Amino acid sequence: MRNKESLIKQKAQVRYLKEGDSSSTFCHVSLTARRMWNTICALWDGSDWDLEEEDIKRKCKKQLLTAQEVVVDND
Repeated sequence: MRNKESLIKQKAQVRYLKEGDSSSTFCHVSLTARRMWNTICALWDGSDWDLEEEDIKRKCKKQLLTAQEVVVDND
């Protein structure tokens, strides 16, 4: 299974090198697809799913802010 995944990845890289350049349609389609894969469209908070973009943004920001402890050095 791992060999098959590796082969698919290698074929995609070869195709990108052959067809892709910074101004080509292929490149733009590839970037659009990657952006879609990297999008959070739902968020589980432990009790239910948030599907609205604003709710997801708010909860992500809240989590990041509470995860970062600000240490003030009085020296």
